[in-house]
Amino acid sequence: MRLYVRTPTLKSLSWGSRVAYVRQFRGLTQQKLGEAMGLKNEKVRNRVCRYEKGGRIPKTDRILRISEILDVSEGMLRNYDFRNPTDFIYQTLWVEELFPEMDMILHKGNPLEYETCEYFSMFYKEWRKKRKQLESNDISKQDYIEWKLTYIAPGERGSA
Repeated sequence: MRLYVRTPTLKSLSWGSRVAYVRQFRGLTQQKLGEAMGLKNEKVRNRVCRYEKGGRIPKTDRILRISEILDVSEGMLRNYDFRNPTDFIYQTLWVEELFPEMDMILHKGNPLEYETCEYFSMFYKEWRKKRKQLESNDISKQDYIEWKLTYIAPGERGSA
């Protein structure tokens, strides 16, 4: 069993802040992450630091590699442009880290004409179930975060 000293704090919704959050949650140093990415030379930690501070954004293939190393779903770390409707789902999971008391209520009767709305409705049900498990202490905060980090949105299942 892994011991957690504390849950990391998400500083913003930027790509770099999300990477730093997951890296800290996984208990990795910037040096170890950089080495696992295959970076070499004395500036390994500096490169990862630049990623985390937003001074450098890696290409898609490197983002995928970082997702693999950190054992998170690709959707949690990709750059969001919101042309992909599932980006809203992943962004929602991150927003909750900034605003833990945030809640959403979906009203029955909302028109779910689009596949995207169906995906979000499926996500919402799963999210509510996990939050209730957390609130009733059936799962730990770390288990809840782990669920979020490895979550694959309904519209992406089977394509990963």
